[in-house]
Amino acid sequence: DNSVRTAGLVGLGAGPLSLVSQLGDSIGHKFSYCLVSFTSNSSSKLKFGNEAIISGDGVVSTPLIIKPSEPTFYYLNLEGISVGQKTIQTGQTNGNIIIDSGTTLTYLEQSFFDDFVTSVKEVIGLEEREDTPSPFHYCFTYRPDVGFPSIVLHFTGANLSLEPK
Repeated sequence: DNSVRTAGLVGLGAGPLSLVSQLGDSIGHKFSYCLVSFTSNSSSKLKFGNEAIISGDGVVSTPLIIKPSEPTFYYLNLEGISVGQKTIQTGQTNGNIIIDSGTTLTYLEQSFFDDFVTSVKEVIGLEEREDTPSPFHYCFTYRPDVGFPSIVLHFTGANLSLEPK
C-alpha cells in the first residue's frame, strides 16, 4: 500500500535508548519538535542541535522538565486553564503534566479536571448528554447557535488557545 509511510519509531525521551540521548553531546542534548495542525499546509519539523530554535508568528514555547525519577518522560508545567473569563489554577510549578505526542487523550489531575469540566458546563450552558461514550466524561449536543467557549491552556511562558476541532 503506497499510502503507508511509517518507516519506524524514533524515541525522543531522555532515557538512554532514545535518539536524543544517543546523539547527546553532538547536538548539545537539544531538539525541538514543532507540531502543526493536521489541516495545515505546512509540515511538522523535528530539528536537532543549534537548529532546534523555532520562531515565527503563532509559535509558543515552554520548557521541558525532566524528573530524575522518571527520565523517559518530559513534563511541562501547566499553570492553569481559562474557560471564558474564568481561570482555574493548578498551583503547580514543578512540572505537572507529561507531554507525549503519541498519546491521543489529555489526562488531568482529578480535582483540577472536575473544576475544568464544571467551568465548561457553566460557559456552554447546554444540557449534558446521558449517553457519553467511554472514556469521555462530558458530552453535549452541538448547537450552531451556541459558540465554542474560549479555552486557553496556560503553560509556563506559553499560552495555547484551543480551537473547537
